[in-house]
Amino acid sequence: MPLLWSGAIGWKSVDEFSQGRQPNLLEALRHWLHVTWPPLVCILLVGLLAAAWVYRSERKQYGAHPVAWSIATLLVGPAMLLAYHLERGRPVTARCHKCRAEIPARRNACAACDAELPAQPITGCEIFAGGATGDLQRLATEVAPGSI
Repeated sequence: MPLLWSGAIGWKSVDEFSQGRQPNLLEALRHWLHVTWPPLVCILLVGLLAAAWVYRSERKQYGAHPVAWSIATLLVGPAMLLAYHLERGRPVTARCHKCRAEIPARRNACAACDAELPAQPITGCEIFAGGATGDLQRLATEVAPGSI
């Protein structure tokens, strides 16, 4: 939304200038910023809060790409926040054996103390999970020959 809002202000400023209502482009931009600054500030604050929430959530739960998700959320706004929530969801959590912090079960190390987490027990439905190739290789090494 912030990106769309700033594009609308820029387009309206160019329109004002091209129709001769403002003497130059800078004056047209100044006019539209003077008129629209309260909603622009509100939209930017909402975008900043959403980006901060996404950064914190991504860093805590996955540790993968918090800056990329945050920048996308800041540029697109609440729609990207919804997309992030739908894409990432709320992960299954576990407790760290060392510091007892609650962390996502998918991580290999604790986000709080960097302790290595034990491998998840094999339940039989690993083929349906993401990264099935690695799970199948681990399954092949853990299963004793002739036990199946």
